[in-house]
Amino acid sequence: MLKTSHTVFSPRARDFEAERRAVLQEARRQLIETSRDDFAREPERIDGLTGVQNRETFRERLRYVLQRLRRQPLDLMVGNVALDGLEELGGAHGREVADEVLRIAATRLSTRIGHHAVGRNGADEFACLLHAACNADHASRLAGALHDALSAPCEVLGLKLSVRPSIGIACFPYDGTTDTSLLMRSEAAMLRARHYRTGHALYSGELDAAFATPARADG
Repeated sequence: MLKTSHTVFSPRARDFEAERRAVLQEARRQLIETSRDDFAREPERIDGLTGVQNRETFRERLRYVLQRLRRQPLDLMVGNVALDGLEELGGAHGREVADEVLRIAATRLSTRIGHHAVGRNGADEFACLLHAACNADHASRLAGALHDALSAPCEVLGLKLSVRPSIGIACFPYDGTTDTSLLMRSEAAMLRARHYRTGHALYSGELDAAFATPARADG
């Protein structure tokens, strides 16, 4: 009769694995923080409304980080964050109010993941570099924390307001290896999260096919 074998991790082995994950996460964080940080200090590279990096500066930083990652055994998550309902909020209360809500969202994102890791990606969208490991549990926890922070009510001109964020995440190198492919696939995941109102979604080639145009699917 064959014995059923069970893999049992000793406390020492568990401590080693936790330490290994912590070292890798710190390596990701340092790589993102030190990636061409001089760019972020130049006024023309900052989005005038929100104070975070503008679109091209973020993409330049992402390209630099990816170039460095190809020489290291590290993965990385790229996020797309959309603020659903911001346009309707502006129609109801005015553009000034909507702009302030957008600024508050940018501040909350920067506080959570660092100003160096956030860029304006559209009228109501941000792109993010996330230094947690690329697995479903870590991605879901991080996306959930960002969702909670962004959906919390804020007060603007005496009005208590909130928006509904939709967050899509794509992972390097599994979902793409270029800035274009990762941003497009995180956007496809975001569109699926928005469509089904799930709050956040991790990129899936099969599930996101309906939300990616041929241009988005390239790369």
